[in-house]
Amino acid sequence: MSAHAYFAGDWLALREPLDHASRDASLTTRAARALDAGPVAEKTIVDLGCGSGSNLRYLAPRLPGPQRWHLLDHDRTLLDAASADNCRDRDGRRPTIETHETNLADTAWHTLLDDADLVTASALFDLVTADWVGSLADACAQRRLPALFVLSVDGAIDLQPSDPEDPRVLARLQAHQARDKSFGAALGTDAPRVIRLAFSRAGYTVHAADAVWVIDDAAQTAVATALVTGWRDAAIEQSPSEGDRISQWAERRCRQLRAGELRIAVGHQDLFAMPGTR
Repeated sequence: MSAHAYFAGDWLALREPLDHASRDASLTTRAARALDAGPVAEKTIVDLGCGSGSNLRYLAPRLPGPQRWHLLDHDRTLLDAASADNCRDRDGRRPTIETHETNLADTAWHTLLDDADLVTASALFDLVTADWVGSLADACAQRRLPALFVLSVDGAIDLQPSDPEDPRVLARLQAHQARDKSFGAALGTDAPRVIRLAFSRAGYTVHAADAVWVIDDAAQTAVATALVTGWRDAAIEQSPSEGDRISQWAERRCRQLRAGELRIAVGHQDLFAMPGTR
């Protein structure tokens, strides 16, 4: 996706069903067990880069309550949408929701981890830097916080049937994913590896699982078209001289989508990190 599209509310709404369907349930179960084992009644969960609240809507019904959520994002409009959600926790209670309009590139937000029982994020880590992940791992380790980080792109993209231009376009896309997304040189598809390494170094046991978007149904045409269009825009931004060639590729792919002739699989990784015993 192009840089601006990562944060657009309409794109977040389109991708939410895919996100929820592809997430690995076993890692959520691990997070729920970690919260169940905690000493406090109210569970405080910090959601980094919460967007419009997709992670809240997925996790709240699967985690024990009562819950208090700290939702962090730079976009007040998305925060307002997230805070208005009427979700319930596993026991049927509405969570307490607090929103924080903040720049995650500024480590001042780390103070919100002081009383947390779980830190989580969805589709965030491809945008940040290795230093940022290392700082987060250290902050979590100091507080012995379990962490659930989901839907980090891993670079695996499969388009069937294939097109001769796929390698060219996807290479430009991957290069674009490593550009600065306001934190510095972004991790892009290296995010899962960097998270595992940083939290392992901080003394965590890290569990990983595949979370693959599969788009192969006519009902998914809107999200698939937005995805291909976003890939096109990012690839052209990365290599403007190839704009016509990339646009023609996107036109072919969108025609196939409308005809129900294209299957897309996009790889992501989910990770749950648990601090080691002392």
